[in-house]
Amino acid sequence: MIDPGVTPYAPTAIWLEAHSRNTGTGRPVEDRAAALDLGEFSLAWVLQTLAPLLVFVLAAGLVARERERGTLRLMLASGARAEAIVRAKAGSLGRITLALIAPLAVAGVAAALLAPAAFSADQALRLALLCGAYGLYLALFLAVGVAVSALAGRNDRALLVLAGVWLVAVPLGPRLGGTLADMIAPTPDARTFWAQMDADYKNGLPGDADSKTRAAQLEAATLKQYGAASVDDLPVSYSGISLDASERYGYKVFDRRFAELNAERESQRSAMRLASLVSPLTAFQNVSAGLAGTDLAHHRHFADAAEAHRRLVVDQLNADLITNGAGKTYEGYNADRRLWEVVPVFNYAQPKALALAPAWLFDLAILLAWCTAGAALLMFAGRRLARGVL
Repeated sequence: MIDPGVTPYAPTAIWLEAHSRNTGTGRPVEDRAAALDLGEFSLAWVLQTLAPLLVFVLAAGLVARERERGTLRLMLASGARAEAIVRAKAGSLGRITLALIAPLAVAGVAAALLAPAAFSADQALRLALLCGAYGLYLALFLAVGVAVSALAGRNDRALLVLAGVWLVAVPLGPRLGGTLADMIAPTPDARTFWAQMDADYKNGLPGDADSKTRAAQLEAATLKQYGAASVDDLPVSYSGISLDASERYGYKVFDRRFAELNAERESQRSAMRLASLVSPLTAFQNVSAGLAGTDLAHHRHFADAAEAHRRLVVDQLNADLITNGAGKTYEGYNADRRLWEVVPVFNYAQPKALALAPAWLFDLAILLAWCTAGAALLMFAGRRLARGVL
């Protein structure tokens, strides 16, 4: 409800089958008509994109207008400290900014009322952490806005500076990060990825034999194990043994290639973090989606759980064929109803709010560094204010 994260670009269904680990299909973005890319409209998009602009507009005249009207000089001459005036202005805007976060709480209450069974204690914790994170994010823009208002001297000048800051930090920053990620860590196309997978299985992973040699070795080892002269004399199904060995080697290939793919995606995330030098939004988007449970780490968690279930089912099918399919090929053996009654149902459990925190903790540290810099700029503006007016 709050932050769709990467959900529009992630698959909505994963087809589970033997011999292959599928990557998923049905990305919602593929069904949309071509439109101007302004981002995924959501409550998070409004708070991440429009709310900072509103905060800047409100902050631009807080100190600058007092200076233009001459009231700031009167306040300082009457004994008021410039730092105290700046803090008071920031505090007044802070109370208004808190109202911008209220829709988060409203969304949480609505979710609890509409689906009380799905709104767990973990969901409540995620909501509370999201409110705190958005408060921190908007506080950064508040501090920068009030500081620029104090330093600019004039309202129109402050508005112009803050508009430029917003343009660089919000619309341009994330797109700069995406461009850097594509340049520094390009992701291989799907055709290349699956071609590499097929080559690994046929030719063998480094240090392993090719598929024909592995098949010959398996047959020799199986005949020796059971003391049989040929596969037809085995008391178990050799077709099942062969299928099981094939699947388990496929697991090794899948694990290697998908691990490399995930590493490349992490390299892209690291490259995108370079944009955090000019835009806190790049880091904050990762924090927001991580708390909402819609980031890449959560989608990967689901895909890994689906793959674990696929392997469990396939292993059970092969074990049943090995035991009960002696003298038959896998095409000539049909399992009865009892097998399918013991095959487990896939029940997915979403990880707890902080279980995947390592995926966004570094981004949170970047956001905190930005907030520290914003607070320092606000303090500097307060000290500079008195010298600039009196």
